[in-house]
Amino acid sequence: MYSKDTLISELVKDIHSGKLQLPDFQRGWVWDDNRIKALLASISNLYPVGAAMFLANGNDSVQFKYRTIEGCPDNASQTVPDWLILDGQQRLTSIYSSLFSENPVNTRTDKGAEIKRFYYFDIEDLNLITLYINKLYYYE
Repeated sequence: MYSKDTLISELVKDIHSGKLQLPDFQRGWVWDDNRIKALLASISNLYPVGAAMFLANGNDSVQFKYRTIEGCPDNASQTVPDWLILDGQQRLTSIYSSLFSENPVNTRTDKGAEIKRFYYFDIEDLNLITLYINKLYYYE
């Protein structure tokens, strides 16, 4: 086991391509609109958003079925992942869905009603969003 700084922008690219997937035993994504907004607020304020834990895929002694993160393109499921997400799925799925995916996020209100929503940062200089995403790290 080791620790490695990885840019969030690199993680979402790996999620999009299918290089980073979930082991099939992981529960589904369940975060509601308020949790997503709180996470995005933390990111926009450069607050720590927690660590993630990954397992290298392809070990002959430990093999899991795998699946893509919700919202990934269909072709991502044809990729054999390099890594599996063991911890951090809810945060990574929320970040991927709200900041990287071109589709609305399928989530719920605090009362449980299903909604589709796009999320935006209200900033004057769009280069700041690149700063936010490229300067935030997850630790493996």
